[in-house]
Amino acid sequence: MFFVGDVVAELLEAQGGDHSINENVRADGEEIICEWHNRVVTDEDGETVAIFSQFQDITEQKAYQQELEQTNAVLSTLIGTLPVGILAEDANRNVLAVNNRLLDLFEFSESPSELVGADCEQLAEKVSEMFRNSDEFVANINELVTEHTSVSDQELPLRDGRTFARSHEPIELPTGEGHLWVYRDVTAQTERE
Repeated sequence: MFFVGDVVAELLEAQGGDHSINENVRADGEEIICEWHNRVVTDEDGETVAIFSQFQDITEQKAYQQELEQTNAVLSTLIGTLPVGILAEDANRNVLAVNNRLLDLFEFSESPSELVGADCEQLAEKVSEMFRNSDEFVANINELVTEHTSVSDQELPLRDGRTFARSHEPIELPTGEGHLWVYRDVTAQTERE
């Protein structure tokens, strides 16, 4: 629990300011989370003449923050365990998220966190040599991005005889439009067909 007297005593000792976030109980019994900004004001002789306190109820803000953190944890776990390769990029074509399966498919040595922020156009150029039509691989990505076109299970033959299927979906992000890419190895399915 938070005691105003303790903060006042600390402020008087330190002669400075204090910022804290803590739980409080209102007179009606409701528990709230408070953010405090306190500052000691002194005169020319250094004597304390006042303490200013600013208080803000941040209960809803903290609940929303916890909800976002929980959602992010669930989504990160979900993306990380999917059996398909996932890459999300922002409007500037930089990696927002990538999973281990995508790294395995494209034989990247980096970890997912190391690729966050990487230039997606450069990554496409880097892996393009894996595909029979390497120039077409990169050109098609650029076309899908430019035209904001969705595509599902577009087959891409590789030089080593495997086949990948690519799906693309434009996505709306708070910072602009982004892109979600899904890659999967469909070699066995293609051979059966």
